[in-house]
Amino acid sequence: MLIDYLDLRTARWLMARDKELYAFPPYYYIHEMYDFRHPADSGNDSLVIKATAKETYGYDEKDVDTVVSYETDGNYLAGRFDKKAIAASSSAGAGLESFTDKVIYRAMSAPKGETLADDPSYVAVADCLGSVFTANFDRKYPRNSRALLAAVGTRTGSDGKPVSKLCALSGSRRDADELAGMLRALTAKGEPFEGAGVAVEGQDKPMVMMGWKNKAQPGLRVGQHPLLGYGKWGDARKRPAFTMTDE
Repeated sequence: MLIDYLDLRTARWLMARDKELYAFPPYYYIHEMYDFRHPADSGNDSLVIKATAKETYGYDEKDVDTVVSYETDGNYLAGRFDKKAIAASSSAGAGLESFTDKVIYRAMSAPKGETLADDPSYVAVADCLGSVFTANFDRKYPRNSRALLAAVGTRTGSDGKPVSKLCALSGSRRDADELAGMLRALTAKGEPFEGAGVAVEGQDKPMVMMGWKNKAQPGLRVGQHPLLGYGKWGDARKRPAFTMTDE
């Protein structure tokens, strides 16, 4: 499953400072905000699009603090919501599994039993990323893949500038070393990730890590990840950057 996480309060503040450096989609991974901008793609012919997202859905991105996006349609939103406004909107809450004054679930249910926080692979990769304001997780892959699970997270460095980190959990040391070699080839002079550091830690299920400073150029903007391409590793210089944006 593809999962995106975004601290929306931080993202709004950063984009106000430098729109060229940050490649977050204009709908901030909130699928109803995407539908508002692209109603023909919503698949809901009965939805009446009003003048504003607030009138259409009873909330907008300014009411949202954090976003978790699941695949192409699911959302978990945390923030401050007006339940009466959502019920009275033109959507009347259609498509939402549940909503309160603090959370909204769209096309996904509130967790019952085990969650991704109980999955050792997701826990390992999340721990590797550390404290970040945005993260993008690729799908999980079978044991014979170079990376069982990979994600890119971004934090703000001590100088106030963003730093991204790739964490890829491998099934064996051989796979990890092979993947690290592919990544190091992209860090040489003149390559897309020139100067980035690559490291491997662990033996049984090693973690491959690469960190780089973001730049306002294709593939290096925050939210733009040529390395997360459905398991297609090492071809970042051969194809357009794989982005999780609405550009």
